[in-house]
Amino acid sequence: MTYTVEYNANTKIIESHFQGETDLEELKEVARKTLQIVQQTNCLNVLTDLSDASLNASVVDLFEHPQQLAEIIQEAGLNVHMLKRAFVVRGDGENFKFYEDVAVNRGHTVMLFHDLDKARNWLQGK
Repeated sequence: MTYTVEYNANTKIIESHFQGETDLEELKEVARKTLQIVQQTNCLNVLTDLSDASLNASVVDLFEHPQQLAEIIQEAGLNVHMLKRAFVVRGDGENFKFYEDVAVNRGHTVMLFHDLDKARNWLQGK
């Protein structure tokens, strides 16, 4: 799996882009790197682009991930309610829609998109 994580100073968004196969452990790794950038930049807008990736995760994994992520965020001294997160996926994103529903029900501010520009606009409040 290949990924990048970087802060875009022009858009004021921390962006991670994935290619190839990935799993939730790798997403957690990227979350920790993203949180380091959050602490350095005070940027709370996070975009995860999975449109060129394939996620290997069961429904149970997707159900548990929002709570696991909340714990990682808390360990970084932050609160899940502080972050605004957008996911960009390809296809129907049915599993991601389930993830989005679970995360929102657990207090996350997260939205699923199929278009990178729409995700950025939402994060920027446009």
